[in-house]
Amino acid sequence: MRQLLSALNWLRVWCRRWGALLVAVLALATSVWSGWEDRRHKRLSVKPQLTLSFSFHEGVSAGWMMSNAGLGPAIVQRFEAYVDDRPQIQWDSFADSLGIQRPHALGFANVYSLQIISPGLPEPLLTVRLDQSKPATARNLADLMNNFKRVRMEVCYCSLYDECWQTSTRWESWGSRKEVASCVLPKLGEATWFGNIRQQ
Repeated sequence: MRQLLSALNWLRVWCRRWGALLVAVLALATSVWSGWEDRRHKRLSVKPQLTLSFSFHEGVSAGWMMSNAGLGPAIVQRFEAYVDDRPQIQWDSFADSLGIQRPHALGFANVYSLQIISPGLPEPLLTVRLDQSKPATARNLADLMNNFKRVRMEVCYCSLYDECWQTSTRWESWGSRKEVASCVLPKLGEATWFGNIRQQ
């Protein structure tokens, strides 16, 4: 009995001395965990997911699209288009590399650095359309269908929280999308899709 009373007395003294500190530490830990969970939730609620895809409507049109299937805006940092692994810097040279004859009857969108892609419907990047008044467009459409696998497009983009990803039209060893620490800037003197040449 004396041992039980002694233990209870020791516990009472310990709680008086250290109980408030223990409660404060637990409150701090809960606050830190709650803040981390809140930030994680906010990051996930604005996480973008850009995809690049090739679409074909038989006898009508064919081309590439970019869409954001995520929840938040994507900030484009770098966009690249390759034909046979050779970089292209504009749609005209891109079409020429695929053997598409003029008149191209192209519809295209220019992608630029820091462009914001909102979630929603796909945005056409380049489309070749059949135009009955221009017989060459039927051949162009057929040529595009025969050569689209020679094309690789890549885009590197970031979220509002500076989390970045790279996605490609080609299935690489890492898949078609991977997280990266940051988007690689052009090398010195390198012409880019955006038409700029990075200077020192």
